[in-house]
Amino acid sequence: LPVGRRNHTSVLSNGYVYVLGGNTGFPSLDTVSYARLNADGSTSAWTTSGNLIPSVVSGHTSVVANGYVYIMSGSGTTAIYYAGLNDDGSIDPWVTNSSSSAFILSRASAVVANGYIYNIAGRFFTAPGDQWKVPWHHRINNDGSIGPSTTDFFSLSDLPVTMDGQASVYVNGYIYTIG
Repeated sequence: LPVGRRNHTSVLSNGYVYVLGGNTGFPSLDTVSYARLNADGSTSAWTTSGNLIPSVVSGHTSVVANGYVYIMSGSGTTAIYYAGLNDDGSIDPWVTNSSSSAFILSRASAVVANGYIYNIAGRFFTAPGDQWKVPWHHRINNDGSIGPSTTDFFSLSDLPVTMDGQASVYVNGYIYTIG
């Protein structure tokens, strides 16, 4: 990577790995670096996208769906950003979604399933000691934008405990949250 980071997110898409935001101390970063994954497990040289994230982000969540990368919430913002991913690994200009997250959460996790982005748990950025256990979801629209957040999680229960910094995966019709 061009610069070491922490509190960033990483996603994979179309043979490329992307490292989004994070920080090297203070302040947080608004950059995305990406590299092609080679067959032997190595990466090509890293490229830093010229299309900057509209705001610095760290402690955020990121997912990829339908050719778009999404950044949600994180360090002091309820904003949701998305950008198209191109076959050569480059990133289109970022768009600020018209509908934001319901809460300013950091250290949450997110997965994509059945046309929705699910955000799971996290920590309130404005009150770092307050953790969250209610999952919520956003519908993914055909144009890449996402609909308003909803906390009903299709009538599923809250998580049994509050958590932050956890990992979540979607496998065989189930969402697993670990941590």
